Amino acid sequence: MTISPWTGDIEVSSPDNKKTAKVSNTCEIAMGAPTSGILYVNGKVISMCCNPSIVWSVDSQYLAFPEWTRSNNQRLMIYCIETGKLKKLFKTYNVLELAEYSESTIVGVDSPIHKPKKLSIRVKPF
Repeated sequence: MTISPWTGDIEVSSPDNKKTAKVSNTCEIAMGAPTSGILYVNGKVISMCCNPSIVWSVDSQYLAFPEWTRSNNQRLMIYCIETGKLKKLFKTYNVLELAEYSESTIVGVDSPIHKPKKLSIRVKPF
């Protein structure tokens, strides 16, 4: 299930149905622009500036999400459920729409509306 970056509040269960990720208090970052909100995993605040296009890994151990930067770009973030650690990928994107997280690869699109670019991002375990 792909979640649009323009979506409002969402709640998504992990593939094993034991964990929940929720993005709430969403609002547009500008008129007609994608949204930003607070990301919670099992009730714990993980990010204050999260785009709701989040995706669980197929093994339910990781959650990938786009986080807004101060310059209104996005960075891909990975949250490890087991350790509680966050991994920040330093490349920035315009607007991420994440579709799948299997093995160590995250698939999605950067700029889904204007000049979309398909992405396949390899992520090293941590």
